[in-house]
Amino acid sequence: QMPSLKKKFLYAADFSKADMEDIFGRQKLEGSTLLKATQFAHVLLRNDGKGHFTGEPLAGITQFSTVKTGIAIESDTDRGLEFLLAGNFYDYHIEMGRQDAGYGVLLKTGDSTHAFARIPAGNLFMGEVRRMHLAHVGGQKCLIVAKNNEQLRVLRIR
Repeated sequence: QMPSLKKKFLYAADFSKADMEDIFGRQKLEGSTLLKATQFAHVLLRNDGKGHFTGEPLAGITQFSTVKTGIAIESDTDRGLEFLLAGNFYDYHIEMGRQDAGYGVLLKTGDSTHAFARIPAGNLFMGEVRRMHLAHVGGQKCLIVAKNNEQLRVLRIR
């Protein structure tokens, strides 16, 4: 991410001992803005319609891997909307490891509690899912799933 560091720190051991001033220099640090991150979980943001959002952390099952795409599906029952999430990411450097624990998650809504369940589709959502799209194919409601370096999959929704 920062090619200049490769020249400044030839060895990982040297970089591991460096503080912020060693890495960026006093002048850059004094002119920088300090930001603080306090939430790293996947969250659902609810908009009250007046520009105010309330964040709700999603269940632990959604935290297993990265979420790269999501889609809202209208339920045929009285449950309201269902949200299908999928993702994973493989191209990290060796020290980070692959994020490959996601199998897709269906979030069912409609009451004050959220029910979370794994998708009962086997390995359908394994891999690096990048996009999902609802479409009608031959008069059937379908979900089109695009995975990194794989063919598109078209699934009929019942």
